[in-house]
Amino acid sequence: MKQIIKMNGINKYYTVGDSRLHALKDISLQVSEGEFLAILGPSGSGKSTLMNMIGCMDKADSGTYYLDEIPIHTAKEKQLTEIRNEKIGFIFQKYHLIPTYNVLQNIVMPLLVRGMSLKEAEERSIDTIRMLGIEGRIHHKPRELSGG
Repeated sequence: MKQIIKMNGINKYYTVGDSRLHALKDISLQVSEGEFLAILGPSGSGKSTLMNMIGCMDKADSGTYYLDEIPIHTAKEKQLTEIRNEKIGFIFQKYHLIPTYNVLQNIVMPLLVRGMSLKEAEERSIDTIRMLGIEGRIHHKPRELSGG
């Protein structure tokens, strides 16, 4: 099966006052197409830092990272922006949904920003809504949905 994520020897440091915090230490990770992964650990163990790396929101100080065979570790910011737009999807803890939009509108909006036609964006969004089994909530606003 094709490997979508390949990380080898990933290290990330943060400067905190006069000290240097080694947030990620020699992380290696491989995720194949269709594979599901959970990242677990105590507070401060580097989960968010790793997710920011995987999501191309932050870069490692050392190591290599390939996302769908694209070398992220050498990518410039413009390339990273394009990669985040085309290859990465995020579900934030606070969701960042537009409160006046319903489920369908919230899913369609980023696709329109990408340049997709309204018709295609709606078709793809409805496919996703069906796959998630939430057809009955398609016209609900975020405040009408459960966060769990």
